[in-house]
Amino acid sequence: MGQRELLLLLGAITVFGTAALNLKRFIVNQNELMLQRQFESYAVALAQSFIEEAKGKSYDDRDTNPAAPKTYDFTAPAALGPEAGEIYPRFNDVDDYDGFTKIDSSGLGKFSVAIQVDYVEESDPNRVVNTQTFYKKMTVTVTHYFLDQPITLSSIQGYREN
Repeated sequence: MGQRELLLLLGAITVFGTAALNLKRFIVNQNELMLQRQFESYAVALAQSFIEEAKGKSYDDRDTNPAAPKTYDFTAPAALGPEAGEIYPRFNDVDDYDGFTKIDSSGLGKFSVAIQVDYVEESDPNRVVNTQTFYKKMTVTVTHYFLDQPITLSSIQGYREN
């Protein structure tokens, strides 16, 4: 084998090696992207499950006059959260979820769930207010070390007669 054939062989090895490395890098990136989507889907489903669970609860347990509700009958903003002795999963109204945290250990690892409940302005549900209204906004944030950023879902819960 002459120098010319040796140089051609080394060139071919370099080209095929580079192509194989690029193919491997592409496959790894695709697998990572697929896994990330799987983690995101699970985080969204987890957040949605808490929102759906809360929708089945009363708006406020302090509503003393359901026939003619007044906003001042509802729990004060500073008192949102579970009442004394209430623990998850025995929450009985939407605002019991305020300040709730949970670690969900699935087959995908540990997901951290944090929930915040606030009263919001009736005409602008993105504006949190420091007074009772007929609308509460529940924000569920799910984090995981594999996610680039937290998954946050919000839902507006309006007063309804029970």
